Amino acid sequence: MEGRLILNPSLGASLGGTLRGRGLAAIWAEGDILPGGRGTARVIPVEGIPCIVKREKRGGLGGKFLPDRFLLSAPFLRELELGLALSTVGLAPEPVAVEFSTRLPPWRVYTLSRAVIPGRTLAQMLSDGALDSVALAAAGGAVARLHREGVLHGDLNAGNILQGESGAVFFLDLRHSRRGAGEPPAGARRRNLSRLGRSLHKLSAVRRTPLPSEVFGPLAEGYGRGWGDAEGWLAGFVIAMSKGFPVRRHFW
Repeated sequence: MEGRLILNPSLGASLGGTLRGRGLAAIWAEGDILPGGRGTARVIPVEGIPCIVKREKRGGLGGKFLPDRFLLSAPFLRELELGLALSTVGLAPEPVAVEFSTRLPPWRVYTLSRAVIPGRTLAQMLSDGALDSVALAAAGGAVARLHREGVLHGDLNAGNILQGESGAVFFLDLRHSRRGAGEPPAGARRRNLSRLGRSLHKLSAVRRTPLPSEVFGPLAEGYGRGWGDAEGWLAGFVIAMSKGFPVRRHFW
C-alpha cells in the first residue's frame, strides 16, 4: 500500500520530486550510519543538501512490542510543525519531510532534516571528554531560549542537544514536545532543566565517564543569561543536581 509523504512547504518545490520518486525508506537504506546513534539515523546528501534521515523507533515498554511501528501520526506532524517554527529562530535543524510507510496504521515512520555539520551532541562531547563550561553554558542558554518560545522539550537529554559551529545549539527529537500559549511557569522550567541534569548523571554512570568538575553551575549561569534573569530557583537546581540522584534512577 502506498505511503504518505508530508513536505516542508518551503522545500517542496525543490526537493518534492526527488523525495516522492525515491521515498525516505530508500534514502535511509542508502545513507551512511551517523556515529554516536543507535543506527536509526543516517546522513546522506539530497539534491546537494546534507541531510539526516531517521527511521523512528520507540523506547520504553512500547518499544519491546512495536519497536518501529506507530499507531498515531499526530506526534510526528506536531514535530514537523514545531521544528519548522524553531528552525526559524535557530533552535532546531530545519525539517524537510516526514513519511508514513502506508496509508493506514501501524506505520514505519521516516523523518528527514537538514544536517548540522559539524555537530556533536552533549552526550558525544561527554564521552569524548570535550564537555566543558563553555559548551554547558551555551546549552543552558539555549534551553532558556526554548522556554522563552513557550516550548518544554518532552525528552530533554544530553543526546538531544546538538552543538554546531560557533556554539550554536539545536534541539533534536521534538516528538513529545509541546508549545504553550505563553512562557512556562518557573516550576515547569526547573523540572525540564532538571531532566537534562539527570540525563548527564545517568550517562556518566552508564558509560563510566566522569562528569567535569564544574557542570551545573555553568549550565545554570547560561540559563540565567538566556532567560535574562538569574532566577532564584537556579541556585537550588545547582545544589540538587550536584548531589546526584539515587542509583535506582539510573534507568530513568
